[in-house]
Amino acid sequence: MKLIIALGNPDKKYAATRHNAGWLLADKCVSQWGFSAFAKDGQFCALVTRGHIAGEAVLVAKPLTYMNKSGDTVALLASYYKIKMEDIIVLQDDLDSEFGTVKVKMKGGHGGHNGIRDILRVSKNDAFARVKIGIKADKKGDTSSFVLGRFSTEEEQRLPEILNEAQKRLEELLAKK
Repeated sequence: MKLIIALGNPDKKYAATRHNAGWLLADKCVSQWGFSAFAKDGQFCALVTRGHIAGEAVLVAKPLTYMNKSGDTVALLASYYKIKMEDIIVLQDDLDSEFGTVKVKMKGGHGGHNGIRDILRVSKNDAFARVKIGIKADKKGDTSSFVLGRFSTEEEQRLPEILNEAQKRLEELLAKK
């Protein structure tokens, strides 16, 4: 079984924000793949759905613990389903990459991302893959208000093509794992 963790924040006010790029990608993929709608699972503090891709069981989760506590949900799901860290893919925003850039990272540090930082803190293992969606802009100053801010009109117009590219990269990653 593969586990896809989409990083984001659960309140409606965060739904269309840059920091919820992982959730946006998960929603798109789940819809395209024909998985059932996400359902709340209190045992894991997450919205979850599952299905099969190329004969492989895939569990997709959106933690409800808020970004900075994402590691708790990852630990609960990985332990319950006996999923190795190597079989986990995290979908995340990336403030260090230009807007629209999609990158795959196989393992490593947190790069300043608090959701990744918490997963690393809880798991003490960096072997999980990441699909990173660049959100960087030319803004300086308070990054929290930027990442928790809504996409600009220009960014929203480009978002479908960016999510398509991110889905393609995720599917390539799933085919390799």
